[in-house]
Amino acid sequence: MELLPFLFMSSCFLTLSGLTFGDESGTSVIVKEGDDAILPCSLGTNENIEFMRFEWTKEGTEKKVFICDTGMVDSPALPGRVSHFPDDLQHGNASIKINNVQLKDGGIYTCNFPTRGKTFRIELVVGKSVIKVTVKEDDDAILPCSLGTNVNIKSKVFDWKKEGIVKVFLYKPNSTAPSDNQFKDRVSHFPGELEHGNASIKISKIRVEDRGIYTCIFPDSETKFYVELAVGVAQPFVIIPDRTNDWALLQCDVKNAYPKPTVEWWDSNNKISHSEEPQVSEVGGRFYITVKTNVTKDDRYRCVAKQEYIGHQAHTEISVELKKSDSAPQGLPVWAIALIVGLIVAVIACGIIIVKACFGKKG
Repeated sequence: MELLPFLFMSSCFLTLSGLTFGDESGTSVIVKEGDDAILPCSLGTNENIEFMRFEWTKEGTEKKVFICDTGMVDSPALPGRVSHFPDDLQHGNASIKINNVQLKDGGIYTCNFPTRGKTFRIELVVGKSVIKVTVKEDDDAILPCSLGTNVNIKSKVFDWKKEGIVKVFLYKPNSTAPSDNQFKDRVSHFPGELEHGNASIKISKIRVEDRGIYTCIFPDSETKFYVELAVGVAQPFVIIPDRTNDWALLQCDVKNAYPKPTVEWWDSNNKISHSEEPQVSEVGGRFYITVKTNVTKDDRYRCVAKQEYIGHQAHTEISVELKKSDSAPQGLPVWAIALIVGLIVAVIACGIIIVKACFGKKG
């Protein structure tokens, strides 16, 4: 029964966007009305499209949804509601974000690169609630699904699929069906919770390619539940590689991250500390980012890694205590002052004695 409170608590969180990059065969993004939706599209992280034209259209609509051409942008069909990610164009990201999605926005969208002859197809589904689950790679993920604690589903069939196509898990009374090779021997359910309506599954050893939209289907009632699985959370690590009594150099490293995060240094007042230009490298679709900053005051500093695509933010804190050097020399101890004064008096006294002795001889 311990899983159920988590299950129903999780259902309160709604997704803001789809996760996977669009491909030519098509993908789906499911959002709730009023939320924002990110429609994914990319030629690949090694492709710079800053000076390449790409267009977004919606089937059945004559006006373009979004046009980007060598830095100039326009959104005739949805003015004021569509934006892109200019900082990520150098990494091939042609995704767009539609704000305040309405039911009428649902449909088939295409992302087209005219000069490359490439077209990507994305389906936007609006109006269904989606539970969002975010995990790190290699962790286990529980994808929640339930008809309610008072419904016994031991005799019911429920079917889990990814992106509506890939077989993840099929439960039938007293039996289960094999999963697709991607999930072979990694998916299990909770037999002891079936009498309480719990159709959740656990996927072990999560991989980056597992990210996406999952559907939990009860065929006899045509009831569907949607779960968005986000994988590859960025976790910052911080060190102080150099310091003096007056300043400290802070370094933040984010390794093996996907999707690409933004990394910033913040102080205790939630102000962004001035930082050096981030050092970014990309290997096999994973991002490695280092950001350094010099600080000159005692404080608790946070390195913040944000991944907008999956709505995730993580931070690591570090305390800095500096021992600033004084600009003026410190006063001498009393005993030292007394010794110096004594020596001066002795020297003067000796001088007087010597002078008197000399004049006495002359007289």
